[in-house]
Amino acid sequence: MFQVSRPPQVVADAEGLEALSMRRVAKELGVSTMSLYTYVPAKAELVDVMLDAVMGEVVGPDGAAEGWRERLELVARQNWGLYHGTRGCCTSPR
Repeated sequence: MFQVSRPPQVVADAEGLEALSMRRVAKELGVSTMSLYTYVPAKAELVDVMLDAVMGEVVGPDGAAEGWRERLELVARQNWGLYHGTRGCCTSPR
């Protein structure tokens, strides 16, 4: 699914989520739009695939964090970094 999730992330990060369309993603993948629908039925699901890929990059807290507050702070910092590193799929169109 990485092959399907990466091109829309690049488009969304560069031009925003509003520039993302099934036709555009299919073009970036070098396939027909209808064949893309085999993997993702609509734009909403495409965004879900993108978010899954982004969240899959998060590494869980290792043993370094002592208590629940430290682990929570670590997760919050990781999420903040993801938000700022992925403009397209973590922000909604206006």
